[in-house]
Amino acid sequence: MRDSKASTPPFDSALVETRIGSGSDHTVFLNHLGRPVINLGFTGDYGVYHSMYDDHYWMSHIGDPAFEYHIALTRTFSPLTLASTPRRLNGSCSS
Repeated sequence: MRDSKASTPPFDSALVETRIGSGSDHTVFLNHLGRPVINLGFTGDYGVYHSMYDDHYWMSHIGDPAFEYHIALTRTFSPLTLASTPRRLNGSCSS
């Protein structure tokens, strides 16, 4: 019998998050509509996620005052979203 690991490309599990689960905003797309989802973001030890301090004031004064992380995520996510869109967007809501 052939060694299955020999034919498997190397996989760095630290690069892929596979625990997209319940409670997230995208649960309906994954679990009910069967659509692929991606969960992009930045992580860190800032300690205010889902606390009473997780608001615009904290972010604009302490967390990311220049909104550099927001800009970086937008610049990363926007081209990815457009590249994965099945048809060209023409600015209208009709198909």
